[in-house]
Amino acid sequence: MHPKKNVRFARLGIVFTFVLMLSACNIPGTLPQNVDDIVAQTLTAMSAQSVTPTLEAPATTDAAGTEIPTPMTPPENTTAPVVHVIIPGEMQAIESTVDDLLYNGDDFSINLFERPFTQTLMENRFDLDLQKIAMSTDNTFFYFSLDLKDVNLNTKTLDGNYGIELDLDKNGRGDYLLWAYQPPTTTSWDYLGVVLFSDQNEDVGGTRALVSDAVKPEWNGYETEVWPSKPLTDPDGAWARISPKDATVVQLAVKRSLVGNPASFLWSAWTDDQIKASYKFEYNDFYTAAEAGSPYAANPNYPLKALSQMDSTCREAWGFKPTGNEPGICKKAVVQATAKPKTTTKPGVTPTITPLVPTKQVITATPCDLAQVEASMLAWNPVWASSISICLSGNGCKNPDASGYLNWLVPPGAYTITASQAVYRVLPESVSFTVDCNNTAHIDYSIDIP
Repeated sequence: MHPKKNVRFARLGIVFTFVLMLSACNIPGTLPQNVDDIVAQTLTAMSAQSVTPTLEAPATTDAAGTEIPTPMTPPENTTAPVVHVIIPGEMQAIESTVDDLLYNGDDFSINLFERPFTQTLMENRFDLDLQKIAMSTDNTFFYFSLDLKDVNLNTKTLDGNYGIELDLDKNGRGDYLLWAYQPPTTTSWDYLGVVLFSDQNEDVGGTRALVSDAVKPEWNGYETEVWPSKPLTDPDGAWARISPKDATVVQLAVKRSLVGNPASFLWSAWTDDQIKASYKFEYNDFYTAAEAGSPYAANPNYPLKALSQMDSTCREAWGFKPTGNEPGICKKAVVQATAKPKTTTKPGVTPTITPLVPTKQVITATPCDLAQVEASMLAWNPVWASSISICLSGNGCKNPDASGYLNWLVPPGAYTITASQAVYRVLPESVSFTVDCNNTAHIDYSIDIP
């Protein structure tokens, strides 16, 4: 039984007893004429006591007196029952999508992560591995559907944090972060365990949006909790659930009004079961490449370290036609990082309300005669381009472009890629690999400056 119901029943019992006592003091079978007034006055007094606020502990502060952010925390308990005015419905026509099977490369230098694997051991976390993400709207809510590869193989449930980042002004710096810090367990929409953050001081992304920068002490990422407010005044702001149609799909919804009723924006999806800290966005500013680790065996920072058990997508447009030059916009397909192999059947999830039968799309490979080899320079400065040459066996040499990127379209097969330089040392100096049809081999390089 709900504790508030216990309290209410106890109070009614007290009032009833009080009335009986009054009746005992009068002629048998009669009640005082003003009993209704007495009962009303008693209930009013008790109600006043029930809403008397309790003192809260003061906010934690650091030595300088600045309030320390406490993200991913549940809403404050309220004294009154939560009454919902409007609840999200079903997702309607899909208006924007990101296919992470096509855009699934890991590039620490631009805050793009494809690392749904455990730290050091590199074991799969399928419940963090984004597949396809879809978006739709109605008059009240923005909806997002995050399709995951599977459940957690150890727990048979979805155990991560799941989120959506919104860039309203399309400048590469996220403005809002919708985050489910308690994994949904049912197919019913639930507001508990969901939070909406914003970046009021515009320091998400540090000095250069998306690009890895040396962190500054004053940066605090998404520092403002927009919803739920304390005390909770609008319980209908943000929601999460497991899709009624697929046990490995997490759905999120947020009121349009909470994010300013935008007509257009860029958006991206996140999963995270490692850092889970809104105040450390973007992660590639708060950790170095060496601290973060890499999912690529050819990378000198392999295996994964601090930044593990997470996945993110490039950004997709909603409400406008992108030019292709928007910061973080989805552009090219890259190969998925390789983790420790593990054979498994798809067990699915059994929610607490409705048992579900997982359904997943089967991707069938198509014949091809091309593969892609690409390389990216970490911590890149365009002035270095003419001094660095990357050579692919049998396909010549190239200089990195202004963003530190270069690629080749080649037949599937075995290759060796080597780095040469006139001034700077480039690591790794040589890597041998095999690239399959329709796949991309991706090499991350670091520059060693004397």
